[in-house]
Amino acid sequence: MARLAMRAAAGVLVLGLCVPAPTQGLRLRPRGVVRRARPRFTMSSNTVDLNGNDIGPLADLPLIPPARAPVEGTPLTDLPSFNEATSALPLAGPPEALGEQRHYIELYNRAKMLDMRGDMGGSLDILKRLCRLNPRDGRLWRRMARMARDSGSLEAAHALLEEGLRWSEENAHLWHGIGELERLLATGDGGRASLRRCIECAEVEGDVEAAAKGYHSLASQLMEAGENEEATQLIGRGLIGAPRNTRLVHKMAVLQSRMGKHQVAVQVLQNGLALTPGHAHLTHALATSKWKLGDDAAALRLFEELVENHSRYVPGWMGLVQLLELQGDVDGARAAYNDAVSRHEFESDRGRNKKKGRGSKSWARWAPLLTSRAVFEMINGGAEEGRRCFIEAVNLLREGGALDARLVTTWANAEFQLGNRQQAEKLFNRALAMEDANYVTYAEAARAASAVGDHNKARSLYLKATDGAVRSGSAVKKHMAMLLADWAGFEAERGDVARARVLIEKAVAMEGPRDQVPCWIWTAYARIEVVAEDLLRAKNYASRAVMAASRNTAKHPTLEQRAAAWEMMAQIEQRLGREKEAAELRHTAVMVLEDKRERNDLGAAVRQLRASASVTGWGTDMMLQSAQNLNFI
Repeated sequence: MARLAMRAAAGVLVLGLCVPAPTQGLRLRPRGVVRRARPRFTMSSNTVDLNGNDIGPLADLPLIPPARAPVEGTPLTDLPSFNEATSALPLAGPPEALGEQRHYIELYNRAKMLDMRGDMGGSLDILKRLCRLNPRDGRLWRRMARMARDSGSLEAAHALLEEGLRWSEENAHLWHGIGELERLLATGDGGRASLRRCIECAEVEGDVEAAAKGYHSLASQLMEAGENEEATQLIGRGLIGAPRNTRLVHKMAVLQSRMGKHQVAVQVLQNGLALTPGHAHLTHALATSKWKLGDDAAALRLFEELVENHSRYVPGWMGLVQLLELQGDVDGARAAYNDAVSRHEFESDRGRNKKKGRGSKSWARWAPLLTSRAVFEMINGGAEEGRRCFIEAVNLLREGGALDARLVTTWANAEFQLGNRQQAEKLFNRALAMEDANYVTYAEAARAASAVGDHNKARSLYLKATDGAVRSGSAVKKHMAMLLADWAGFEAERGDVARARVLIEKAVAMEGPRDQVPCWIWTAYARIEVVAEDLLRAKNYASRAVMAASRNTAKHPTLEQRAAAWEMMAQIEQRLGREKEAAELRHTAVMVLEDKRERNDLGAAVRQLRASASVTGWGTDMMLQSAQNLNFI
């Protein structure tokens, strides 16, 4: 790390970018970080041998078990409550004898294996015993915290990491975990101080991996806050120490693209690939960047190389088929879909290849591709062929243990669009009855119920959808505003403008300061006022939508959302009798969509919009709405 401080103060060339070098080395803040007092969770002083045999009972840890039991192993209801704190544990230190070290490692690997198999109880038993042997092993606390976080208990995960920091104050990985959890919990400064402490500890210890994680997470937070310039310098500093870290390279490219510097993003990705040839994520990002810049031939070549070299990398297949479909090459897209599915079936061996350890998570990665293929055939091959693909996808994912409510919901949406309302209702009911049915499923079912005139059922489903989103925590907070806006539109169409205004105001409040509210919310607000026949208020909100669509913020809108803002203003001007202004605004909306280069065939654009809306769920409903406003559908 000493060589990093010797970089020239004028700047350092990082992947083609000149990043200002820090004036005082790479430390971002003084080493002393003032933090609130942490709760002290301690462990039993009873000893344990490396065979896992306890002299006394197991200690209790501050971990709240999840609601559902694991697939295998001890049911979580049989585990300790983890709510009691016991006496402090005398520090024994890591095992010194070679045999003991080997046995320690074997026990830890067994805990990892049980965790991967879903046996959370067995894994926790081993991890707790290892913690009592060597509580300064940060890996143990991190793994238990990750299990608690995945179970939905962020507070318990935070407590476990805090306990780990009590034993190892300078563990950069633990500080990184604390920072990530504080971001999810929205406490204090959102974890920025903890992430800076992570970077500081990592640089002191020379831990390049931990430093890169800290830089990446802190830069992500800065990007969310719209502080793009500071995020650029931060990632650049991280790349000085870890130029081959692909996560930092990818984040730098995304940041440059967000700032409108697409050519710079391409250069960053190309330089990153020169250091890590053939990397799947960077190749995919480069292909996507080439596509955005209009170089379809280069993008197609990169996608083809990507799926050839990484046949199990699903985003590569998704990018390839979407590009072929937008180019109007239906036969080529169908061949790519079939090739991807055949490779998946061959390599996964329909879930029977146990030697390679492919479980439900491996199969779940293919769900978006299988779903997209079914929607593609529903549009291009007819209803029967689409249903055949949906049934095949359901059977494949059920056999692999990866069938989820999203696929069934998408199938229900497709049947509803075809007018098969009875079949769609059966599928929606089936999706709602599944264990993993979430706010997305309820929202889609609510739209369908609203469309058929069952308003009471639709309102009940919207209520369940918002309740599910709230219980899902901050991880889906960004979707809550869209859900509330959609519900507000429903209430406005039913004539309850007062309730619609209350809901849309809640959506506005969730997005922070009013000057940072994204354009699609103001568009939805304007649409409500149009229904209420208050055109002056509608024009006010439509103007805000156009202003928000014209600026680059952290909540950057899609091109479809930008076009919808201009189209809403055009509709209002037309209703006010200003035909000339309305025509100019509609021309602007069309030009915005043309920037997406869907100029080959309007039919292909419509098919892609429908496929995207069906595959990704209710979050892309604004895409279809904007296309309908522009008379494309």
